[in-house]
Amino acid sequence: MRLLTLLLLQFLIHFVSVAQSDFIINKKSDTLRGEIRIQSYDLIDRIQVVANGKKESYKATDVIHISINGETYKPQKLDNSIRIMKLIKEGFLSIYAFRIENQTSYEGRMIIKKDGKSIQVPNLSFKKGMSEFLEDCKTVSDQIKEGTY
Repeated sequence: MRLLTLLLLQFLIHFVSVAQSDFIINKKSDTLRGEIRIQSYDLIDRIQVVANGKKESYKATDVIHISINGETYKPQKLDNSIRIMKLIKEGFLSIYAFRIENQTSYEGRMIIKKDGKSIQVPNLSFKKGMSEFLEDCKTVSDQIKEGTY
């Protein structure tokens, strides 16, 4: 009985450690596990995967999904660049956080529609910018203008 309990405990520990590991999924649908580092140097972010002492580097254009500490990151277009952004809320209007230039934290916000149109969340002219961005839904656009949202 002790042996069975010990084996079950060992299996559960292994399962939990594998389930919580960081990974990326590339365009070939391969899942690569290891320590993930997001690097921003030029117009296209890079992702470094360190596994078993080996380092591999990928461009943001070669990756479709990243999971670090249970949080989801995806490559998105920002101005003339491709950045790895943290997914905050997914839906018809998905909310992403991105790194503002020369910062290490994800302080910028972007909203992306299912059709691919996007807008950086404006600070100063929020009502005008968001009501124009959502003008295809007249009800929501009007409620933003009125201050309901």
